[in-house]
Amino acid sequence: MRLISATAHKLARLVYFMRTKGPACVETGQQYHEEHDRDREWVVHNLTKRFQTLLRHHLPMHDNDWSVSAVALPSESRVSRVYETTNLADAYAIRLPKDASTDPELLARFLFSQQAPWVATLMRLRDALVAGFGLKTSKQLQRSDGASGDKRIHIFKIYETSTHEILLGEDDKHLDFRLSVLHQTRTVSAESTPYLVVSTVVHCHNRLGRAYIMLIAPFHRMVVKSGLRRAARVGWPTSAIA
Repeated sequence: MRLISATAHKLARLVYFMRTKGPACVETGQQYHEEHDRDREWVVHNLTKRFQTLLRHHLPMHDNDWSVSAVALPSESRVSRVYETTNLADAYAIRLPKDASTDPELLARFLFSQQAPWVATLMRLRDALVAGFGLKTSKQLQRSDGASGDKRIHIFKIYETSTHEILLGEDDKHLDFRLSVLHQTRTVSAESTPYLVVSTVVHCHNRLGRAYIMLIAPFHRMVVKSGLRRAARVGWPTSAIA
């Protein structure tokens, strides 16, 4: 959205200068722009709005393709029934392209491979905090893949797989959690539309678990939404790959 707004404003200023002063003004327009002329700003403002509308409709990949929505836990998902009580439960959905793969494991592996660099920094801080309490660090979880015979995606143990869903998670002394990556089909405007829903549920065992989840919950939500958006920008794996 910021890129669209900035681009639209630059285009609007350029059109204004070209209309009022001709091509020669473009070279010296920056100095002229510093002189805040009320009429000029009004024209540029209106042109900006028009260009924003045009860019949103004609860019090959616009913001709507990356929009992530908070949704209720899907009733068909295993996470809605895995714990009797939860200390955290959330779900986020993003629309998939028509040709995206329907394989939940492939989608999950792709999703967790698209984490932003700042997520790794958060994980290092998290590991430094929990190590003193004897909790599992991300490095320990990654090393347990193969050593214990558990199959994993990133740091998450695979608990269940089905045609449309993969259930990941981990059990520790402070809390247990499950994370679902669900390929879901909805009817939108009388058409079948694919979505990916990432759901998380957490069951705490003690005060340490409850304090921990209160601390990391806002960052957890940021990470999930960021990962979904980044995967959409890169481009989801297609059915041909699956």
